[in-house]
Amino acid sequence: MSRARHPVDNLSAISVFVRIGESPNLATAARRLGLSPSGVSKALARLEERLGVRLVNRTTHNLSLTEEGAQYFARCQAILAELEDAEAALNRAGAAPKGRLRVLLPHGFGRKIVLPALADFLDRYPRLRIDVELSDRPANLAEEGIDVAVRVGEAPDQRVMAKTLCRMRYVICASPAYLRQHGEPKEPAELATHRCLTLVRPHTGRYREWDIIEGAGDIVGTLNVNDIQGLVDAAIAGAGILYATGYMIWEALLGGQLKVILPQHGRAGPPLTALYLPNRHHSPRVGAFLEFLTQLVTADPPWEQVLAQMSGPCVGGRPTP
Repeated sequence: MSRARHPVDNLSAISVFVRIGESPNLATAARRLGLSPSGVSKALARLEERLGVRLVNRTTHNLSLTEEGAQYFARCQAILAELEDAEAALNRAGAAPKGRLRVLLPHGFGRKIVLPALADFLDRYPRLRIDVELSDRPANLAEEGIDVAVRVGEAPDQRVMAKTLCRMRYVICASPAYLRQHGEPKEPAELATHRCLTLVRPHTGRYREWDIIEGAGDIVGTLNVNDIQGLVDAAIAGAGILYATGYMIWEALLGGQLKVILPQHGRAGPPLTALYLPNRHHSPRVGAFLEFLTQLVTADPPWEQVLAQMSGPCVGGRPTP
């Protein structure tokens, strides 16, 4: 009869596997663990034998996780994060955030607002390591081991905690060069005769509809791109008319690269929301990052102030996902 594995043995195996999953090859994982490559390889083989599934595809120079390995890797990361939080909770008074923080951010918000501000955050918490995924996809925080996710819209799941960062608004804009060449529409119905730029939602492949603008009719995008920053760049270059939220275009508006048109038809959008799991509420890592987001995105952030000055009050509208 085989002897049952001790929980400490399981934890050791998980720690080794997570380091393997974070590394490009076994040699790098071995160096980070302070073990020999053969020792790491044998530990991985024992884990795969015990689980009865292949976790890693290995070659001489690199490795990649199998589908089962990727799922197990995310759960193991979450387990180790829970242990780090438990240790920190024992010494919370003097505990500084440390360890790995996993964050999911919308493409545009992450690139324009969060990433440029992370240098100061990392200076403040040098023991943190941050994994950022830029994606507009929905996510299961528990299954994927994500600490904080920011989404455009309300919390989709009552099992997660939600913190509203700010409300958003959307306006219609175009470059002065485009408007000089093609004219400026005075009514939403005129948009049908213009070149319009449309976002292709990366996780679904569907176009974002323009029917959020009352009276605009069925707008068909002349240029459709799956990256909002790409659309902003195209609008600045004169490719067409763009419908976008404030944090993506406020600097271009201030610099005169874009101009708000049809200002009376700007629409109130959904909230920008930070999501996290209830059991991570007291995590020093999560708490520090939520505080950072709250300071970065006030209830009335500068981009919303710019839109209010240039387009006036926005009207109500259905939430824009």
